Amino acid sequence: MASEPPCKLSGHLPYRRSFHNFRATLRFHTAWTHSSRSGHAVLHPVEDRYRRREYSRDMVDAVLFDLDETLLDRTKSLRAFLRDQFERHADRLGHVRSDEWCARFLVLDKRGRVHKSVVYPNILAEFGGRVEHADILLADYRARCARFAQPFDGMGAVLKELRARGLALGIVTNGETEFQSRHVEALELDGLVDAVLISEREGLRKPDAALFLRAATACRTQPSRCLFVGDNPVADVLGAHAAGMSTAWFHGSAEWPTDAPSNPGASIDHLSQVLALARP
Repeated sequence: MASEPPCKLSGHLPYRRSFHNFRATLRFHTAWTHSSRSGHAVLHPVEDRYRRREYSRDMVDAVLFDLDETLLDRTKSLRAFLRDQFERHADRLGHVRSDEWCARFLVLDKRGRVHKSVVYPNILAEFGGRVEHADILLADYRARCARFAQPFDGMGAVLKELRARGLALGIVTNGETEFQSRHVEALELDGLVDAVLISEREGLRKPDAALFLRAATACRTQPSRCLFVGDNPVADVLGAHAAGMSTAWFHGSAEWPTDAPSNPGASIDHLSQVLALARP
């Protein structure tokens, strides 16, 4: 990661802007659905399928997860990294205490929706640090952040139980390939999931329906037999739903955007609740 990629790889877009972008894509993408008459998979426009579908637990062959703020407790992990970074680079950061640095960084970061190439110069300027040190701090973030990766409670047990039930498992995440791969490795997910799709490597980005369809193919099943679990209402829930998948919104403290369609699937606040939704 020698050079900084475009900001489009920074994580989730703001809900309002990304919903409008998502709505526009419905005119250009299609999703696989099953034709009971012919017995073959056929293509129908996504917008024709974009409506609330009844959740059926007997349809699930695969469970797909977002990474940040779904499997990875990103906020907790980032706080741990920022405390460590402050201790190692305090002389570069200006006149600020560790708790102030961490709190302000999280505000500017906006749950990962603002690229760190923007966050670091801004926070240094605010606290009187040297803005030219932003590149050093950014490189440090990209190299070391994954060392502090922490999962949400129950992640390992839930994934192991789903595998024991014979379900395929996958991860679909936006972000940089190397950065996200390090987090997958740090959480020891490599041996627990069947497929990892990262936006930079795939050349597609959630909520693009094509990325969800590719994930279903990687898990050797139809989108209609997948459950997608994620925290972002637009990129995860509406994107997966438009591709024909059942969905579970892992909402945490986030609120559903008022200008988006209603939540088309289940809502959960702990990963263990996925077990009740995903039975083969």
